[in-house]
Amino acid sequence: MNSYYTPSGKFSPLSFILFAVLALVVFPVLGGLYTYAIWYIPLIYINFLITGAFAILLGILIKFFVIRFGKVRNTKLGIAFGVIGGTLAIYAHWVVWADLMINSEEVIGNGRMGVLSSSTNFEELLIIAQNPKLLFELMSEVSSFGTWSIFGFMVSGVLLWIIWIIEAIVIYIGAIIIGIPDTKVPFCEKSNAWFKETELTPMSFIFSKPDLVNELELGQTKILSTLTLHDVVRDNTSYSQFTIYSSDHDENYLTVVNKKKMIDSKGEVNYEDDEVIEYIEISSQTLKILENVPKRERNNTKAEKETAEE
Repeated sequence: MNSYYTPSGKFSPLSFILFAVLALVVFPVLGGLYTYAIWYIPLIYINFLITGAFAILLGILIKFFVIRFGKVRNTKLGIAFGVIGGTLAIYAHWVVWADLMINSEEVIGNGRMGVLSSSTNFEELLIIAQNPKLLFELMSEVSSFGTWSIFGFMVSGVLLWIIWIIEAIVIYIGAIIIGIPDTKVPFCEKSNAWFKETELTPMSFIFSKPDLVNELELGQTKILSTLTLHDVVRDNTSYSQFTIYSSDHDENYLTVVNKKKMIDSKGEVNYEDDEVIEYIEISSQTLKILENVPKRERNNTKAEKETAEE
């Protein structure tokens, strides 16, 4: 019976070195830039987008530089990197924000919307960064009167703390979630390298997921032998995406995802992912069948010819 891939739980010491570089150099710089962006852009909707982009960027950096290059096959360690990285990025952001608040001068704007003009004092930054208690006291004091307004309403008190908490949650989600799946991707312990990932040409839709899963677990290929290649543009229907993970030691794993065709309210076509199976071991014979799936036979009708010509 075929087995599923299980991460070894190992990691390279390089992951800690790469994470230290991100934590001590990159995250503080990005945190500062992020703070300036949301400080001087008094549009709440854009600020939400900036926060989301900042969170995604943190997650991508941890994913590629720490988990991928650091060869982290330990999910708990990956989560720890995300939590610590997110915390440091949020802390750097708040430190810069507190310094901007201390050095704020005047309100720029009108009665409907405004921001405080300010500047950065690097000596104060270091003092605040080394004193978390001072930072919290500054945030508590500022929350009592707020820092920005919208439609003439000054955001302060409990509402401001709620916004800060939501902001932190979004950043944590990006820093943690984006890289975690990569800790579970097949890794060859013999060659100390990630498996080569290959997306095969789209194939016909898998209508009975349980049957395919059962066959793959038993090492059978009856359903696989009935598959045909799918032309996404020409067929314009739901299909399946097979992804192969191969090592230099003739080891192969398979992930299958159904792509369900969906039409939104605007009439636009989208494809929704519906996972069939993930990281199951397959034999070389099964791999050959998948690599040689035939094209679907078509009737050369007048309608198809006209479509092809268009």
